[in-house]
Amino acid sequence: MHSYSSAVHDLYSFKKQFDIGFRNYLEECVAEVHGHFPEYDRVTEHFLRLAGGGKRLRPYIFNLAYHSAGGESPIMFERVMFGIELFQLFAIIHDDITDGGAKRHGVETLHKRFNVSQAILFGDLCFAWAIRALSQVSSTALCASDVSKEIKIFSQMATETIIGQIMDTSMAKKSGIGEDLITRMVLLKSAKYTFVYPILLGLSCAGYAGPKDGYTKLGLLLGESFQRINDLADIMSEEKLHGTKLGADVTADVPTNLLSTFEKIASSTQKEIYSIYRGQPLDDHDIAHVRELFIASGAVAREKDAITTLLVEAERLLFGLAIAQQQASLWQILISLLRSKVDAL
Repeated sequence: MHSYSSAVHDLYSFKKQFDIGFRNYLEECVAEVHGHFPEYDRVTEHFLRLAGGGKRLRPYIFNLAYHSAGGESPIMFERVMFGIELFQLFAIIHDDITDGGAKRHGVETLHKRFNVSQAILFGDLCFAWAIRALSQVSSTALCASDVSKEIKIFSQMATETIIGQIMDTSMAKKSGIGEDLITRMVLLKSAKYTFVYPILLGLSCAGYAGPKDGYTKLGLLLGESFQRINDLADIMSEEKLHGTKLGADVTADVPTNLLSTFEKIASSTQKEIYSIYRGQPLDDHDIAHVRELFIASGAVAREKDAITTLLVEAERLLFGLAIAQQQASLWQILISLLRSKVDAL
């Protein structure tokens, strides 16, 4: 049996360990309803290819928080990590439908390969499998009578993420949305389920009874940084992000902190030029033009400064948490990784 050692010093090494068990668990889930009808088998075959991609950041954050809180046997909570990653699959399958994404992790999205109805229902199936995974964690492992605390945290994570997605879709194709509202949406739809709730689940499974405010704040800072980096990369990256098309946010005309800053400081001429591209499919030439607009306006520099400020605050907060040096260094590596992504854009 593989394990999730506290000595794992990078996300890549964790992913290699995690993927073995996760693939086996997905095949177990699929096998339970295998053979009912041919179309299901074709969808699941493609789904398994889609599910093989991804960084496994959220279960990694769980593992990191679990060890930071003194947990010693993360293998007992492997299915909590599976549940977290299955929720991620649920979220991205539905998100790709909403955004009209054609590819994810370098493979065709489910709704493009099959149809929207199949994709919606398969996303729902991932959510059901996530609940299944959490319910299979033994009470002995949790040192409690049931998994009610973890289910409650998971339920809150799901609720807030979906509310954030509703906010996102309701703001699409609208101008003049305040940055505070955009940041609230970012925290709900992405930042909290990527960092805060995996941290809280890790602390809970480790039996941590201390104050959680510092950990929560750390998660918020890292989560907001993570999403704002992704939004910046949608325009500034030189290559496709997560196997998706660059410029997707511009084409979908969804609100981001970067766009909000651009609308505040860009000249009337820059805004008029941007309106030509807004909400339209973009080729590489178009993306280059939009990139030049955002750089020239000063929006890119301001957004990089804002992300750097968040990461500096996260680093300062980290030093104030009572975390063993080995675990603190892993958090520091993660912060440095995020900072390097900003520098590369």
